[in-house]
Amino acid sequence: LVDTGTTLPAVLGTPTDTDVSTDIANVASDIAVLNDFDPVTEEVMADMVKIVGSSTAAAAQAAAAAGIIDTFTAVTGTLTTAAMTTNLTGFDDNRFIGRHVSFIGAPLLGEETDITGYASASGLITFNAGGITEAPINGTPFVII
Repeated sequence: LVDTGTTLPAVLGTPTDTDVSTDIANVASDIAVLNDFDPVTEEVMADMVKIVGSSTAAAAQAAAAAGIIDTFTAVTGTLTTAAMTTNLTGFDDNRFIGRHVSFIGAPLLGEETDITGYASASGLITFNAGGITEAPINGTPFVII
């Protein structure tokens, strides 16, 4: 190092508070607000709707994160609280028994129920009667988990 003769002041800038712990707490609070971070639990609160723009897109992103590779829809045919015709065809009959249908769009967004049967030719999925609050409508999106 070469001494250039430059002298630096002991304090750079003017502190707003002489209590360092107060300054640190204020900075931590500001960062928490900006990042939806809880410094006590060290958890980040993420709002998927804010991230991707809509509840349907958020649900699809969550499904993708869970390893679900495709989204299916209810289609006109049998649409009740115990069964629905779907665009999900081509799998062995009853392949999905014991899995869950999870609705990712209106009118059943967030609801889930156990699958009790599946007919490949028609795409008909049956589930526990009363497992959902209302019948799906044509176009209701869902995933199987």
